[in-house]
Amino acid sequence: MTDKSNNKRTAFGRKFLFASEGNVYTEMMGILALVLSMIAMFTKNKALCWVGLFCSISASLNKSNATQQTSTTIAQLPFSIMSLIMTYFGKGMNFKQPGTG
Repeated sequence: MTDKSNNKRTAFGRKFLFASEGNVYTEMMGILALVLSMIAMFTKNKALCWVGLFCSISASLNKSNATQQTSTTIAQLPFSIMSLIMTYFGKGMNFKQPGTG
C-alpha cells in the first residue's frame, strides 16, 4: 500500500492538467459573449450587443471538433441575437406603478 511516513493517498489523487492555449481563448470569448449580451440587454447599449455577437461568432468558429462543447455554443449565438433584437425593437422597462396614474 502506502508508506507510513507518507500520509497522502496517492491512489486517489489526480494529476493537474493544464489547459491548452487555444481552448482558453475560445472559452474566454464565449464567456465574454454571454456577459456582454446580458449587460447590453440591461443597459440598452447597442455597441455592446454588436461586440457580444462578434465574440459569439468568433468563439464558435475557433472551436476545434475535439473540444467543441455544444451546450455553450447553443447558448451563445441565440442569446447574442436576442440581445440585438431586444435592444433595437424591445420596449423599455417603463412599468407603471399602481396609484401613479
